[in-house]
Amino acid sequence: MRIAKLIFSTFCMVSLLASCESKEQKLKREVAEKAYNDSVVEANAQKIAKERQAMQEECYRIYSEQDSLAAFAWGDAKFGMTKSETLRTKAFKGGEILDKEYITLPYEKESAIAESFHLKSSYVSVYVNFDGQNNNELSWVRIEDKTSVKRAYDDIVYDMGVFIDEFTKKYGTPTSLMEDYKYISCGKLEKDKSILVAQWIYGVKEWETSLKYKNAIFDIPENIKRNGEKRISVYLMFDGDWYSMRIMISNTDYPKKPKVATDAEKKEVARKKQKQQEVRDYSL
Repeated sequence: MRIAKLIFSTFCMVSLLASCESKEQKLKREVAEKAYNDSVVEANAQKIAKERQAMQEECYRIYSEQDSLAAFAWGDAKFGMTKSETLRTKAFKGGEILDKEYITLPYEKESAIAESFHLKSSYVSVYVNFDGQNNNELSWVRIEDKTSVKRAYDDIVYDMGVFIDEFTKKYGTPTSLMEDYKYISCGKLEKDKSILVAQWIYGVKEWETSLKYKNAIFDIPENIKRNGEKRISVYLMFDGDWYSMRIMISNTDYPKKPKVATDAEKKEVARKKQKQQEVRDYSL
């Protein structure tokens, strides 16, 4: 009987020790697993943070470049320049002020543009528009290549393709592009209706506070100046007599200063309103 009790006591002690050892090993294992899991979570968090940091830097690099290019209208001429400043640029030196609102280039420069880009047309028309206060802020540029001859229509489309390729090299893939524009026949053009063939929307609007890049959103840093959103739009047009390719280059932030009506313009508006009122008074 004593022997049986001794055996039983020994068994209980061994079991208890084994149980204690098992719990201690389990606790150590749990601590080790937690430490490992925590390290994995931390490593993933660091990886995500590094990826986001790299994405943010790439986003800022792209938008800084876009912001810089958005300031330029054509060549070295910038949006917001006055007429006198524009005429001192390399792009528009020798130009002529027309109707107090435009600058046009001499034929020699327009033909030089066509020759430099290997266009089929002998020249392209270039107009710079000035708006805002005193019509003295460079607001948009228009480039036209047109013909009244149907058989030359294909040349217009060819030249348009050259400009689209050049803009793509400088500004990247268009925001929108009509893939089959090279196959638009002149018969498909409706009178006084334009077809938007390609468009680039580029830069940062003045009021924007954040940037989107690869489905991520980042605050705009102070070093991005917000030179406005530049739009380059390429159209095919037909006015009943002329087939034309038209490029419009504008910026949403210009003109910055509102146009102020002159005394003569104010008097003309008042005269028209008075005349309209007289017509209403003596009608019905």
